[in-house]
This record gives sequence, structure tokens and C-alpha cells, in this order.
Amino acid sequence: MNKRLVLAGVLLWLPLSALKAAGSEYPCRFMSEGMPEAMAYETMRYSAHPSADGQILRVEGPIEQGESERLDAAIRETIRLGPIAEVWLNSGGGAAGEGMDMGRVLRKHGVPTRIAKGSVCFSACSYAFLGGPLRNVDHGGEYGVHMFTASPYLTGQVVDGLKKDAPKVKSNGLKNTENVVKDIEQDSAQFAATFLHYLSEMGVSAKVGSLNFATANKSGSCPPPNVLREWNIVNGF
Repeated sequence: MNKRLVLAGVLLWLPLSALKAAGSEYPCRFMSEGMPEAMAYETMRYSAHPSADGQILRVEGPIEQGESERLDAAIRETIRLGPIAEVWLNSGGGAAGEGMDMGRVLRKHGVPTRIAKGSVCFSACSYAFLGGPLRNVDHGGEYGVHMFTASPYLTGQVVDGLKKDAPKVKSNGLKNTENVVKDIEQDSAQFAATFLHYLSEMGVSAKVGSLNFATANKSGSCPPPNVLREWNIVNGF
């Protein structure tokens, strides 16, 4: 598949002017008012808390490689204590691919997701959140997205190739740089296609993808409740 067509397809959902507007009209409160404590955690923390409706599994911290496996283990361990009512997410994100894998784990177990008051689910966490068959964002909680960064998602083959070609940079720097750019473009396009498929798999509007690609990586967009509901990001009662 032509990578330029893939990326162009993402942007065809909305006019460019609308994309730019959407990327700037949904500011994230946490970026100006202060980030939740969980966004400073060095590793993800899993903790189970009993409630009248069942166990609440809190998932708080950065999303790292292997997080989907740890989430699966935490869910299985929590189920031993009793049925899981909800999984509460509070994370600034991390590895995007793991975010989608976490979402699939949540969907497999059929556990609802929630962003509680005072919590933020941003970047890769926003992917994981979509895995809940029922999803809610409390007043005072925030669901946020932005464009993924290409470099963290380079395949192992690309990274190995860069290391192997490093000695050639001085003698053939331009060609090496062109190859790196091509590898990053291809990897980014592949990830974009994977992300679009994931949104469809989770039953969420493709406009979520448009907003991701319209929002600068160093910024963020946090849609208001009516948009969350309209795009089926939130579908709980």
C-alpha cells in the first residue's frame, strides 16, 4: 500500500481547515492546571479496590513495552478477588502499540473502562481506554489525544539498520539520511493504518483518528463530553 495514500486518507475525513480547528478548539485542562500525580510515576501501578458493584482495578502510570501482558495478569489476579466492575485509567501515555494491545485485552475480558474525576487518559492511554465495551469519563476527568511520534515506533529492523549504517554517515551522509527518512515514513504509515483499523475494531468514529493527526505531538486535544458521546468514545450510562 502506498504510504502517502494511507496518510492522505487519514486527512480526507475532514477538510484541512476543519482539522486545524478541531486540533485547537479542544484544549486540555491538565496542560495548564497541572498534571495528575500518576503522570509522574516511573512504572505502571495496578491496584484493586472493592466497591458495591465489584472490584475497581486502578491502572495508573506510563505505558511501557509489555504493559498489555501485565494488564492481563492484573485483571486475572483481580478476578480472583471478585468480579471486576470497572478499570479506571490514569496515564499520560507511552508506547502506542501497547496502548492498542491493552485495549484488546480489556475487550477480551469484557471490562468497562472509566476516567475518574481528577484523572487523565492521554496519548497511548486513549487507545487503551477504547477497549472497554462500556466507557465513561467523569466530570473532572480528561480523555486526550495527539499525533504519535514516528521515532518510538521504528521497527527493530529499522533500528538495527541504523546501527549498522552508522559508520557510513560521514562518508555517505545524505544517502543514509534519505534511507532513514524513508524508513520512518513507511513505519509511520504502517502505524497509521493499524490505528485506523483499531478504531474500526473498537466501534469508534474515524473522526478520532482525524483529531489525532490534526494535533501536534507536543500539544493535546481533549474533546468535551458532547463530542466524546457523538464519536462513541463514551458510550456508558
